[in-house]
Amino acid sequence: MCSKDLVHKFFNKKNIVYKRSDSFEKLANRVSIKDNILITEICNYFRESWQPCSSDFHIKNLKSGLLRGHDWHGAIPSMLHLSMQDRVRDCISGKITLENLLQIGTDIMKHEYFMVAAHDLCETTIITRFEDCIPPVGNKSISDFIFRGTPYDLKNTNPILGYGKKQIKNNKKGVIESLMKGADVSRIREQAKKTINNWGLNRFYFIVEDQERWMSDPQSILDELIFECNKLGDPLEIKIAGISIQTQLIAI
Repeated sequence: MCSKDLVHKFFNKKNIVYKRSDSFEKLANRVSIKDNILITEICNYFRESWQPCSSDFHIKNLKSGLLRGHDWHGAIPSMLHLSMQDRVRDCISGKITLENLLQIGTDIMKHEYFMVAAHDLCETTIITRFEDCIPPVGNKSISDFIFRGTPYDLKNTNPILGYGKKQIKNNKKGVIESLMKGADVSRIREQAKKTINNWGLNRFYFIVEDQERWMSDPQSILDELIFECNKLGDPLEIKIAGISIQTQLIAI
């Protein structure tokens, strides 16, 4: 959840001996009980180095109306280039007009921005409001934050067809299992090998039943997110291919 440079600076501060060639695992193993490092000290160090997203900028853009119509149009995010190529070929074959093709491209870019903005706002709001929440710093991380001692990858998720927020709240474990159904098991196993206690696989799902609220009043969504976070209990454990994953789910 951070760059090696950030770890090195912390070690220098605590007079812990290390080598610049050390892997993250070796750096972790260099810390011992006698170093007397408190979790609050690590938390404060990360929070001091963390930069929140530009919340006002995102909220202004969400409320501008310019993102209305955001849509994947059936494109697969992990194969976006090929998906777009298929649409171009649809245009060439006469299935759609050039105007339609360009509108699809616009809608996909709108959706890409919408996803980033919603995710960044939720992540920043949780980290800001919970002072014991440890953020990622200086490095692309598979975990978005450590919440109440557990690392999570935040997932802003669309409502499941046929499920309202009340149904989701009454069957959280079943909904999470549905969301994770079809996951790439081989990829999950590879990720598990690279993390301690499968931490990199943990999921924090956030579902907004009325997606229109993101365009009309995003701040109310963030306020409700924090209200629900305060009510969360212990993580729900889900097993995939024999691998235990800690999860949380909030639906509003």
